[in-house]
Amino acid sequence: GHGGKPAESPKKKKVSAVDQARAAMAAESAASTANPAGAPAAQTPSAAPADDSSPTRNQAAGPSAYATTTAANTNSTTAALPPTAGAAGADEQWWPTWAGDLLDQRFATAWRSNPVRGPPPGSASALGNDGRTTIYQVSIVKGGDGTQVSIAARQTAVVNNRGLAEATAVGSGSASATGDHARTSIYQTTVVVQRGTGTATVEQSAHVDNLGHALAASAGSGDAEAVGNASSTTVHQTAVVLLLGSGDAHLSQTADVTNVGGATAVATDTQSLAVGSTATTDVSQLAVLRVYDDDVTVAQKSSTTNVGVGDASGGSAIGNSSTNTSSQVAVQR
Repeated sequence: GHGGKPAESPKKKKVSAVDQARAAMAAESAASTANPAGAPAAQTPSAAPADDSSPTRNQAAGPSAYATTTAANTNSTTAALPPTAGAAGADEQWWPTWAGDLLDQRFATAWRSNPVRGPPPGSASALGNDGRTTIYQVSIVKGGDGTQVSIAARQTAVVNNRGLAEATAVGSGSASATGDHARTSIYQTTVVVQRGTGTATVEQSAHVDNLGHALAASAGSGDAEAVGNASSTTVHQTAVVLLLGSGDAHLSQTADVTNVGGATAVATDTQSLAVGSTATTDVSQLAVLRVYDDDVTVAQKSSTTNVGVGDASGGSAIGNSSTNTSSQVAVQR
């Protein structure tokens, strides 16, 4: 043996909490500098604090040295799409099949339930004239007592209706055309009361012309129907003349109605129907007069002319199927 004291082991250096915090902050700063893109750096677990047997090991060592730092991400690079997300080509279906089926069903339902859609695709319908005309003419004339005056009342109404329609169907649709479908009503009323002396003259006249032509053609499996003139005319004329004094009375009522229709229907493989005129005319004339010993003249005239021409290819044709009604009544006392 060597004499002397045995060698002493080196003492452990105490590490305070402040030193540990500074070491952690330095590690974070170094990691941020090494990764400027803002990617999280790998964390290295810090060393466990050394055993401290001092009485102050559990006391707070001043303010906390731990701090939270936030690094702004200044990376402006746009992330690229993964290779599997590419644009759809012109021949590729980019919508799901169930969505397309649902839209087809909704379109079909809207087409069947919406009345403004008109006839089904391929059909054709045409209407040349669908006018409505109503005329009222009323005249009331009264002559004073003990006077001598001549009274003249005239009423005139003229109506002209024209219609032209052409319908051509494609595919399996049908074709329907009506040239003139006008409705005309004329009401003329005249009342004359003469208490003195004088002449009373009443004239009522109504003239109505309805002209229509229709052409319907179907090249597929649908039918073709054409009606040239399907108009309706009503004329009512009423006149009442009362002469309490002396004088002559002259009354004239005239109604002229002309209906002309032409129709052509052409069907390739199906039926066709052409009707020239199906017009309806109703004329009523009524005259009531009371005159003492003087002259009285009453003239009532009603004239109705119906002309229809129908031409059907592969079907039936009717030229004129009009209906006329005329009533004339004159009463004198």
